[in-house]
Amino acid sequence: MSGPESGASRDDRHPDAAEGTGGVDEIAADGTGGARPATDPGAPPAARDPYGTGMEWAVLVLGVLGAVAVWALWPSAGNYDTVLDLVWAREFLDGGRPGFEGYAASTPHPLWVALGVPVVALLGDDGDRAMVLVSSLSIAVLAAATVRLGRIAGEAVAPPALAVRTGRATGAVAGLLLLSSFAFGLLAAKGYLDVPFLALVAWAGAWALRHPRAWRGPAVLLLLAGLLRPEAWVLAGVHWLWCTLRGRWTAAGPASPAERRAATPTSATGSGSADRPGPGDASGRTRPRRLPGRATHLLLVLAAPVLWAAMDLWVTGNPLHSLTATSQLADDLGRDRGLAKAPRLLLSQLVDQARPPVFVAGLAGLAVLLLAGRIGLRPAPRPVRTVLVTLLAAGVLTFLAAGVGGLSLIPRYLSVPVVALTVLAALAATGWLALPAGRGPRGADGRAARDDGADGAGPSSGAPAGPSRRVPTIAGVPVRTAWAGVVLAGAVLGVGAYLTVKRDSVTSIRSELRFLADARTDVRALIDDPAVRRGARCGPISLPTYRLVPEIRLQLDASSRRVLTRSDPRARRLGAFDRGVAIVVDEDALDGKWRQRYGQADGVPRSTKPAPPGFLRVARSGAFTAWVRCR
Repeated sequence: MSGPESGASRDDRHPDAAEGTGGVDEIAADGTGGARPATDPGAPPAARDPYGTGMEWAVLVLGVLGAVAVWALWPSAGNYDTVLDLVWAREFLDGGRPGFEGYAASTPHPLWVALGVPVVALLGDDGDRAMVLVSSLSIAVLAAATVRLGRIAGEAVAPPALAVRTGRATGAVAGLLLLSSFAFGLLAAKGYLDVPFLALVAWAGAWALRHPRAWRGPAVLLLLAGLLRPEAWVLAGVHWLWCTLRGRWTAAGPASPAERRAATPTSATGSGSADRPGPGDASGRTRPRRLPGRATHLLLVLAAPVLWAAMDLWVTGNPLHSLTATSQLADDLGRDRGLAKAPRLLLSQLVDQARPPVFVAGLAGLAVLLLAGRIGLRPAPRPVRTVLVTLLAAGVLTFLAAGVGGLSLIPRYLSVPVVALTVLAALAATGWLALPAGRGPRGADGRAARDDGADGAGPSSGAPAGPSRRVPTIAGVPVRTAWAGVVLAGAVLGVGAYLTVKRDSVTSIRSELRFLADARTDVRALIDDPAVRRGARCGPISLPTYRLVPEIRLQLDASSRRVLTRSDPRARRLGAFDRGVAIVVDEDALDGKWRQRYGQADGVPRSTKPAPPGFLRVARSGAFTAWVRCR
């Protein structure tokens, strides 16, 4: 990192001149995000990991191999939302407008629909498997971003001599916690867009921390994330404020002494003349320097909601369709919604999604981050605290806002704070590595002597020398030792108890993926049966619920008038009860699991489960039977 310009102190230079390319040590000890001048005698040298980004790459490769293996061995189908997005992409390719206003239609997601256009054009009805692969690979990218965030958090609270080691440990634990999450793994295996969304958000946060003043990269990532889920709009707005406002907690930092002096009115000396205008404006005040490109940055922030509203306006004529339709769908399907339920669901779902041991450790890590200076650690720079707390708080606030707006309160809406809790849990598990080891030599008065290094890494060992540090103790026991003992006990007891309760989770996930793969295979085989194909020429194909409608529409490239659920208000008018094909789900298959998943749904009357009168059974595939009537 280059030194200060000749004749100018750090405070007198333009903020952008100090932007560096290194790690967390770019962030000044005062939390402003500015670079440390080489002439600052109290500034520790920058910590540089000799392995660079090797850990991120290692976790990325591990995640990719695991994702491809699961994708190939358990070929699960895409979830309802993803397959419906592919159906809309095919409607767009056919020259029509997507049916966003169809019965039980999910919320359209612009970027996911746009990605579906080339996927469905190239792969046709197998496009859902490609979307599952994209989501599965995204969990590896998300894990690598979590490693980066963990490394930054670990380095932030460690003295220079221990920063690299602590950062590596925190990053490794964060990545492994993320990859071991059953919740994230199941989302990826079902092809949910939430995983790519999280990967974009996490890398935006990591980028903003490594280069606080380089706003373009995070802004573009948040723009893309904002076209997947609207929660990113809040994060993009907060990022713009962070880069625009001046203050101790922002990327731009507070006004320098030179700027503060220039901001006061100047007066002529020796002549008694009136105040003269300064270089900033006619009032004689110099406006504080800010990061360049504020207007362009603001346009990127507004682009995602504007593009989303424009899509809704073009397709439905209502720019707020996604908001109003989602609220109405939640009401029709009887899902949990409303502000009254939000606080209770917030806590229960957050604990469940993060996993109880990780949730508790995450809260402990939050305390470590905010109170590092009081427990013997290096106080975390303000940008580090700001970004991690923002990821945690913004997700919670948007979940509560969804309750206010009458939207569904489902667990995956809390995925952003779960990622933040994962990083903080890793910090709680490894933060003790940033403390000096041992009790150190004792003087004649019985007090612990000061340690000039950490783990013996003082001047004699070639490590950078820092200020003298007393080994912190609790009741005579070094805090480092006590902390490590608590972590070990928590890992053994907490994780052991959790795994005991969830000992069948791996088997359950494998069974779930196999179940989804069987459902996809069975329903496709049923539709390909010649008798079913003949019956489909007589009338529409109807199902007891909406859950398999997108799958069959994608397979047949059929409109919503040709494939629909019998609970659709249009079903009787379109002849679904008089002719065509009626698909029925076996009530007793797998002890009723098929019935619960595909034979009934919230908000759907039970009268739609059997075939209408006059239909004759013509084919069976797995738990599905087809009944036909032609007249």
